[in-house]
Amino acid sequence: MGRALGAIDVADYHDEVARHEKDRPDDYHPATANELRRILTWGGEALGGANNGEGHGDWTPRLNVTVHVAVTGSGYAYGTSVAACDGSMELGESAELSCLVELRKVDSRLLCRRPGCRALTKEARNEE
Repeated sequence: MGRALGAIDVADYHDEVARHEKDRPDDYHPATANELRRILTWGGEALGGANNGEGHGDWTPRLNVTVHVAVTGSGYAYGTSVAACDGSMELGESAELSCLVELRKVDSRLLCRRPGCRALTKEARNEE
């Protein structure tokens, strides 16, 4: 998966998904869709999450929890938040804020080290 292009606020993403459900073209099919991936934000802050929302507000270092950069889903995952490093890994149903966290608040030991997430994490946290 390539880099996310731009960013979108979670509330705007929810609005976009609702409009898409009403106005999608007749020939739209999720298997062939190719919606742009964008970093999810809240109040200008880049968001992240764990597989299927495992963090749920506890973002302290612990086994088996990795925080991924949250990007918009595409195709069958459109409307959800997915990991930047793996577009099929959902981070929370319907991109719900309760499953996401501002990346700057996450202990660096929890952050995903795969290239797709690592590059965007550095960008989001203004690291070199």
